[in-house]
Amino acid sequence: MIPRLALRFVVALFCVSVATATAQETTGTILGTVTDASGGVLPGVTISVKHLETSQVRSVATDSGGRYRVQALLVGRYEITAQLPGFQNLVRSGVVLTVAMEAVVNITMRIGNVSENVTVDGAAPLVETTTSTVSNIVNRQQLEALPLNGRSFEQLALLQPGVTTMPFVSGNITGGMTKEVVMAGSRWATTLFLLDGTEMNEGRNAGSASGNILGVESVREFRVLTQNFNAEYGRASGGIVSAVTRSGSNRFDGAVYEFFRNDRLDAPNFFDIGRPPPFTRNQFGAASGGPVVRDRTFYFANVEGLRQRLGETNVAIVPAAHVHNGLLIDPARPGQFIQVAMTPTAKQFLDTFYALPNAGDVTTADGSRTDAGRLVTNPNQTINDTYMTVKLDQVLSGAHKFFVRYTHDNSEQLDHLTIPVTATSGTITKHLLTIEDSLILSPRLLNTFRFGFNRDHASNAAVDQISVPDSLKFVPGRHIGNLRISGFTDLGEDGSLPRFVLNNIFDVSDDLSYSAGSHAFKTGVTVKRYRSDTLFSRRSNGRYDFTSLPNFLIGRARRLDATLPTADAERRWQQWLIGVYVQDDVRLGSRVRLNAGLRYEPYTKPDELDGKMSILLDPLGSTFTIGEFLHDNPSLANVQPRVGLAWDVFGDGRTSVRTAFGVFMNPILPSVYQVDGTRVPPFFQSATLDNPPFPNAYELVYLNNSQALTLSRDVTRLDPHLRTPAYNRWHLTIDREILRTMKISIGHSGNRGYHLMRQYEGNTVVPTILAEGTSFFPPNSPVRNPAFGSMLSVANDVTSNYHAMNLSLVRPMSAGLQFQAAYTLSKHTDLGSGTLGAMLLTQGAGTGLVSSDPDNLERDRGLSAWDRRHNFVFNAVFELPFGQDRRVALGRIANQLFGGWNVNTIVTLSSGVPLNIVIGTFDNLRNRDSRTPGRPDLAPGASSNPIIGDGRDPNHYFDPKAFLLPPAGFYGNLGRNTLISPGSAVVDLGVTKRERIRSISSGFTAELRLEAFNVLNRANFGQPGRAIFNSDGSYQPSAGVITSTSTPSRQVQLGLRLAW
Repeated sequence: MIPRLALRFVVALFCVSVATATAQETTGTILGTVTDASGGVLPGVTISVKHLETSQVRSVATDSGGRYRVQALLVGRYEITAQLPGFQNLVRSGVVLTVAMEAVVNITMRIGNVSENVTVDGAAPLVETTTSTVSNIVNRQQLEALPLNGRSFEQLALLQPGVTTMPFVSGNITGGMTKEVVMAGSRWATTLFLLDGTEMNEGRNAGSASGNILGVESVREFRVLTQNFNAEYGRASGGIVSAVTRSGSNRFDGAVYEFFRNDRLDAPNFFDIGRPPPFTRNQFGAASGGPVVRDRTFYFANVEGLRQRLGETNVAIVPAAHVHNGLLIDPARPGQFIQVAMTPTAKQFLDTFYALPNAGDVTTADGSRTDAGRLVTNPNQTINDTYMTVKLDQVLSGAHKFFVRYTHDNSEQLDHLTIPVTATSGTITKHLLTIEDSLILSPRLLNTFRFGFNRDHASNAAVDQISVPDSLKFVPGRHIGNLRISGFTDLGEDGSLPRFVLNNIFDVSDDLSYSAGSHAFKTGVTVKRYRSDTLFSRRSNGRYDFTSLPNFLIGRARRLDATLPTADAERRWQQWLIGVYVQDDVRLGSRVRLNAGLRYEPYTKPDELDGKMSILLDPLGSTFTIGEFLHDNPSLANVQPRVGLAWDVFGDGRTSVRTAFGVFMNPILPSVYQVDGTRVPPFFQSATLDNPPFPNAYELVYLNNSQALTLSRDVTRLDPHLRTPAYNRWHLTIDREILRTMKISIGHSGNRGYHLMRQYEGNTVVPTILAEGTSFFPPNSPVRNPAFGSMLSVANDVTSNYHAMNLSLVRPMSAGLQFQAAYTLSKHTDLGSGTLGAMLLTQGAGTGLVSSDPDNLERDRGLSAWDRRHNFVFNAVFELPFGQDRRVALGRIANQLFGGWNVNTIVTLSSGVPLNIVIGTFDNLRNRDSRTPGRPDLAPGASSNPIIGDGRDPNHYFDPKAFLLPPAGFYGNLGRNTLISPGSAVVDLGVTKRERIRSISSGFTAELRLEAFNVLNRANFGQPGRAIFNSDGSYQPSAGVITSTSTPSRQVQLGLRLAW
């Protein structure tokens, strides 16, 4: 039953007499002013706009000020006719309308006979003069022509200024597998993906198990809204990617296509040994659209498939060959070894799980050997992905139309860990349904109703790749656990498997729009129901931590972390969200437009349908409140005002100044709390055991309750007074049309985030404050709450600041050339960049995500984990001028050789992102905070960003000796996120030849494609090892060592597309 709050808002909506354009728009608007030759306005002019693809015609009359506005128009090409007795009829062609666009088409009529037609050809102005929203369109030509690695359309969102991605955050089955898109300084989890106005996000992005959002052939175009969108857009405080599905037209068209890649065409990865590992990829599909009933009913359908078998290049830091014999290098005698009394269990682990290095030793900066080597393996990754979309458009009358679109995607992946004794299998099944009904109630009043449904089922499990003896399993009857040895690559999965998420989002919205004189009023309501069934295990296979290699060899473990057998990790979450808004776009004279809006977006408190929900209200207590999650509802004050101005400086539509300010909130929905909200007693129990026997402590203590050792029970605690995360956002942008075919933009954008999420260890030792104000953690001091071990806590008191200069130059297709260049110079600082619960869904790199000092949050103020100082992106589509239908005609044979060629490219140049240097995996502060090891001291005179040379040596990216181990019990003086990772430079290039085959039909074309990704084959390195010390104070062998690349080596793709 819909809660009373939702019902009241629905009733209130229909009591409103004025209203709005479609929320999360999928259509566009044509508007303008009609004048005579002297500049006088002309009322009563009949304006007819014709959609050339479907022959739909809409007609309105200009008002007393000569103004007209035709809204809720399908995207596409239009012809505009103006008629008034005593004046010549004027026909304006060449107007192309894109999604959420307001095309200003001003018309000048001349006195004459009504039977005389004056035809004018010309597109709408390039400069935006009616809205303060900063957005950019990705059109169908870019979708078809630009080289896309994986043919995932969201990659083109990265072409826009202020849009980037997290380079070291790989996707995860239960949180979305695509790249994490960061827009205008917002957190990546705040980006919203829409398809025909329906939410696509399944966790934090919209990807399938293949890591792609398939359907390039299905998408007509999409708009990327990066800054200060109007009040009709909710649910997201970051940016929005709003895509529109293609529709059928009055002519039948279609295509079949195949894209092929294999290892014979590719360059080896920088870390490959010899030739590239085996690789094949096939992407194929077919699309068709056309009329069912001419001018009335249209269909479009597309089916795609992806099949991939990839030999991955994994580089692991493993014990050197001499370690298998119990030998360690003697630091006091170069070239000599020390014999260690290695336990039989350690010997069995080494021989069973760790292959000998095959890619050389790991050395120090001065070339000395260490006890580590590199192991390169090429396990086979398997991906299968099948995608389908079907859309039906129905024109009921000139004033009434609707469409239905259904999308299905089924994908699966088998991927291997860096040490390939374990693999992970994952599946994602997605269903997306949108039904939209649009009814023109009068020439000034429009109603749009939409129903959306988003269902995705994602599951993830561990798969052993070798036979594991029961004696080596940490938890009897389960997979190999996670083994962490300081300075070496982890063995086994991180213990969070198995897990699954079954999300269902029901979305009902109704929107009205009313135009009167200089006002365009908007109002609407949306009601969403979120249902999320989840399983989020934690350390279900157990995890052992060793603070050094010698300690591992002698069996001296630091800690065992595991879930108790009674833990219940399944939950059924439910929540409702209601959004109500009002928007008024006002013309203040002929040159200025005021955009003012207000959005109210409350949501219900989280509910677990089986009552398995609890919270520890008092962090010093031990009593859990059952059936409660948040103590109060943080959303009841979620009022979001937004205001902006757009100024047509000279009144000619060629120069504009736009500015805006607004409040944008990101609701606390299941994807935020479904991990951390699960791991709370009494329904979920996990514990740590200090100094445990190895490897059978779980059986001795967790199962048999041995009294010889004592468990420290862990708890996750969410602040019962969480507030809705929010951003205050603003911008100032100047646009200028140049040379009639290009637009240049320069602007400043910024935001201040507040109530942002963070995680911290809440059960540390209380420090002693020394005379000079320094915090000191005495040995053997009690923790704050002796009833628990670790108390991983979630709060949202983080603030952030972002400032950027954005430059862009855009040329729409003209004379065979289309390009866009975008450069962003930015700085982003914060007190923390997320939570581990959030990063679990995306396998993050963990760059300073958890607060280091629970008593002094300012200690962590520094660069955000996704600060990119410089980001430049260029893309172009260039049609060579030779051949049929082009500027330079050729003979038949010459045309076959030289005609129909295109050259297309994407160039991306980005600086690196900040990384957090940590001491190691041991507890130097004696405060039990093993999840967030402290930062070291900075050596006197050393740089906090000690990159060696040009940073192009992956064996020694930075100098670990720039950092010192602080005295035990003291914080280090190094700041957070001071090391900058390697930047990246990627050039993707495509060459295509399109040939019209008239022997089949005049509209039949064949297109051959040759595409090279990272055509210059530059090795863009991944992040280096950031843990510096072993527990004995020696430097870890992996410190400063890079073992991966952030982008693939050169990959070549062949494609064939037949279209009609």
